[in-house]
Amino acid sequence: MSAHQVEGGNHNDWTEWEKSLARIKQLKEEGKNTAGFISGEDCDSYNRYEEDFDIAQKLNHSIHRFSFKWSRIESEEWKFDEMEIEHYKRLIDAFRNRGIEPMMTL
Repeated sequence: MSAHQVEGGNHNDWTEWEKSLARIKQLKEEGKNTAGFISGEDCDSYNRYEEDFDIAQKLNHSIHRFSFKWSRIESEEWKFDEMEIEHYKRLIDAFRNRGIEPMMTL
């Protein structure tokens, strides 16, 4: 599970890169919807992770690989957000409470 792809609420270097893609610019110029090309709210796993993990448990997952969205943890150089760190701790606990081993990718 890539935090950038599932958490939602993205605004970081990757979202700026996505917006700069030539094809997206071309589609916008043609008046077409580009929502599927740029990360946005995604599936809002940041807020709905409990529901997501309930589904994973029902599917008998025993391990789940996920990533942190580092831009949430360190929004400015050497400035760490303790609330975001606590969020990811709760996420790890939510896995373990369901018997799912978390595998973190940084």
